[in-house]
Amino acid sequence: MHNIAGMKTEVWSVADYRKFIVKGLKKGKLPKKPASMRGQEHLSRIGMALKDSGYTVVFEHIFHPTRKWRFDLALPILKIAVEYEGISSSKSRHTTIKGYTGDTEKYNEAALMGWIVIRKTVLNLSGVHQDILKAIKARESETHKSHKSHG
Repeated sequence: MHNIAGMKTEVWSVADYRKFIVKGLKKGKLPKKPASMRGQEHLSRIGMALKDSGYTVVFEHIFHPTRKWRFDLALPILKIAVEYEGISSSKSRHTTIKGYTGDTEKYNEAALMGWIVIRKTVLNLSGVHQDILKAIKARESETHKSHKSHG
């Protein structure tokens, strides 16, 4: 258990998690979900709430025509995306030089295509809904200003 910025966070290796699952299944108990799974569930709930509010939400949205890059959650009409990095240990694809470099290519291309990309990890995911609402407000403000200047 780690205490980072006042938050308690468990960091598990894949081997430890496998042992935990086997041990839990032998006892007839379901193991606690890893942080990355809880994060994806959190994004799913937020996506559903946005859909209920009338927004078009796409999970695993492919935004690039040739690279086939995907966003975890996207509002394609507004070009707003959320990427959950899922970094809950030091052994993440996002923390290797190759993985991080690939992420920079993806996010730079998204920016050049006009996307707002909200990036989150296990430690700051709780604020994602507010960040999405801020991005929606910014996009709506841009659209309003654009219509005024053309009219």
